Amino acid sequence: MSFFSDVLPLIGAMIAIIVILYLTYLASKYVSKKYVQTSNGGSIQIVERMGLAQDKMLAICRVDGEYMLLGIANNNISILKELPDYEPPKNESQENLSINSFMDAFKKVGTKK
Repeated sequence: MSFFSDVLPLIGAMIAIIVILYLTYLASKYVSKKYVQTSNGGSIQIVERMGLAQDKMLAICRVDGEYMLLGIANNNISILKELPDYEPPKNESQENLSINSFMDAFKKVGTKK
């Protein structure tokens, strides 16, 4: 009788943890699909960005196939220069943006090690 009174709460807690982890996985999958749909759906895309200070950054933006350099500050966004000859670099960070699911990301990280 003592064995079951000690083991059953432990098994119940393990099942609860597994259910919570599974629900978290489903929620992250749902959120990532919504994010990919909204970030890649239009004709405007941030190609690269670089932080300069806490509230200042430079960004290269693509609008209808044309690239431009933007200066982004706290309450201001300015077009610094149009980049007619710009070609975005093909590197690992851009490949990571094309990951569609958590399992794809997990497999990609697992194969690197």
